Amino acid sequence: MKLTEMNGNPGAPALRALESLGIGSLEDLTAHTRSRIEELHGVGPKAFRVIEAEMKTLRLRFAHESESAEVTAYIVAFSGETLKKLREIRGMLRDTIPEAREKMAYGMPTYYYRENVVHFAGYAGHIGFYPMPSGINRFATELARYKTSKGAIQFPLRNRKKMNPRPATTFARGRCNHRMAPREVVRQ
Repeated sequence: MKLTEMNGNPGAPALRALESLGIGSLEDLTAHTRSRIEELHGVGPKAFRVIEAEMKTLRLRFAHESESAEVTAYIVAFSGETLKKLREIRGMLRDTIPEAREKMAYGMPTYYYRENVVHFAGYAGHIGFYPMPSGINRFATELARYKTSKGAIQFPLRNRKKMNPRPATTFARGRCNHRMAPREVVRQ
């Protein structure tokens, strides 16, 4: 479908910005990452909501984000079990939320989708996993065997219990799905 045939109107600045990249149809957008399109001057939140709604109708998706060189450098600075577990968590997150952009924030690998969704970090005795507090509360039963706090989960490295961050990564996916819905503006 051509961009000019969309049900909603993303606006002339957004159309010009997309055309500057050679994007003339919604199908052309599938070759680009979400963050690349969001960065375009002229594609604001309203235009992006229109584009996302049209893509969803046609069951189209943006290209998956690539791995961050900074995050790779952070992970490979570790060795042994810590390196293995960091790679495992990264793989789970990339599989669970492929449209999230990988970046470094607060000195930790972070997955970003309109906002920071989840962070993780390597330590001497554990892997720190930092979803939002509601994610920890939602999966309290599954996470009961791990040390948790309001916004953190510790997966021990030297423990007979198998590390299972799947509930937390599932929550991260749910946060991204929630973020995909158009936001309502609340005026006070």
